[in-house]
Amino acid sequence: MSTRRRVEYWGGDWTEKKLIALEKYIKAWLEIMKCYGFTKIYVDGFAGTGYRYAQAMNNEDSQLQLPMAEEDEVEIGNCVSRSWRSDGSVKRVLRIEKPVPFDRYIFIDIDPSAVSELENIRNDFSQKGTPKDIQIVQQDANQYLQQWCTDMGNLERAVVFLDPFGLQVEWATIEAIARTEKIDCWLLIPLGTILRMLPRKGHIGERAYQTLTRFFGDEAWRDRLHRPDCQGSLFDKAENLQRVVYEEVVDYLVERLLTIFPEEGVVKNPLILKNSKNSPIYLFAFAASNKKGATTAVRIASYIIGKARS
Repeated sequence: MSTRRRVEYWGGDWTEKKLIALEKYIKAWLEIMKCYGFTKIYVDGFAGTGYRYAQAMNNEDSQLQLPMAEEDEVEIGNCVSRSWRSDGSVKRVLRIEKPVPFDRYIFIDIDPSAVSELENIRNDFSQKGTPKDIQIVQQDANQYLQQWCTDMGNLERAVVFLDPFGLQVEWATIEAIARTEKIDCWLLIPLGTILRMLPRKGHIGERAYQTLTRFFGDEAWRDRLHRPDCQGSLFDKAENLQRVVYEEVVDYLVERLLTIFPEEGVVKNPLILKNSKNSPIYLFAFAASNKKGATTAVRIASYIIGKARS
């Protein structure tokens, strides 16, 4: 039976690639960690509702575009349209039982409606006889994670998934994760958003400037990603700037990660996610903070990323 709800459409084929990569890595991570006595924790910093939606097409194959999809009636303004609802990262991770499940799950979102959906998911798992230690947190993810990383116990290890809708992640949060030496982190970065914030002419807006500085950690990004064009005319009224391509953003972010994570703990060639027009829109990066296990973690993550490209 379909249900009616008010949602925002989000994602596409690139979303499925991201979720598959995450799920494969988690299963490999749990396989390794089952041999140790650590408390295994999964943290989703921008958990959302636990679902994702795709608008139904005018053919019978539309449901096949999303695995485990079910039909919904989705309210948009005063209109109701058909869509397919599919499980997002929250339910996918909660379903993982083999080789072993996580000991604890922490799902964070600042939106009350998303938190309500997450609480429903927690209740569903409890009613099905598979109780899990699931914590739902309604708070700014940056504030919560920075404190949580400081409070981590010596026998705790975690996989942290940061999948915001924009550039909400602060560099201070990534630094806190790196300092723990106990966390493997998957980070989704909106390449398209960053490129749109870098105009070809004129000065960058104050809001965009502050957002990029908060994300990259300091103002050094400007020299790399917002450079004057030496070939520009001296008589131009507006400042001419070199066009920044997405590869430059990727390279710069990897360089930034290498300043805080072990060198062997950063995937140097992260996954570029593209839309249906083959335009790069997101970067799916990986970094492991534990130096002892970093080489193995990066080898596994790199293999999964390579498979996702093929």
